[in-house]
Amino acid sequence: MPSPVWWRQLRDIIDWHHHSEDEVLWPGLLSRAPQFTAEARRLGDDHAVLDRAMEAVTAALRPGANPAAVAPAATRFESVLRDHLRDEETVSFPVFARLSPDEYLAVERKVIASAPFTVMTRLQPWMFDGADKRSVAHVAATIPPPVRLIGNTVLRRRYERTLTGVTRPR
Repeated sequence: MPSPVWWRQLRDIIDWHHHSEDEVLWPGLLSRAPQFTAEARRLGDDHAVLDRAMEAVTAALRPGANPAAVAPAATRFESVLRDHLRDEETVSFPVFARLSPDEYLAVERKVIASAPFTVMTRLQPWMFDGADKRSVAHVAATIPPPVRLIGNTVLRRRYERTLTGVTRPR
């Protein structure tokens, strides 16, 4: 039996996120800011570390695995993910600031277009889960109204059902 649905969905989103960076975002930014090369390579290398951390969680969640393995695997995953996101923001945000709004939107559209349909059906409710209202309002304003409506209703309810029984941090 595979790992729980909520973990597979989270992993799918993270897998897409870092593959879209490696295949779409970093090349798009490098074409506009070639000085970003070393940082892009380092962030891409971090993705291999993140993959290993996610695989450890996946293995710990498999039926028959030692339940005591879940906590250290999850702690390691959280640490790797937080460090990576911090580094990613530190490196990429200054590059984003050098782009014109049209250049930024062109790259962002390519990233979003690279998402598999299954990721797109989970992305909006997942992104907004636990986010502060101001950030949600800012991002939601960029989403076309019909997509925002579907995300706030049908997709949100489906997402919440996958979390039934999952302990959420306070």
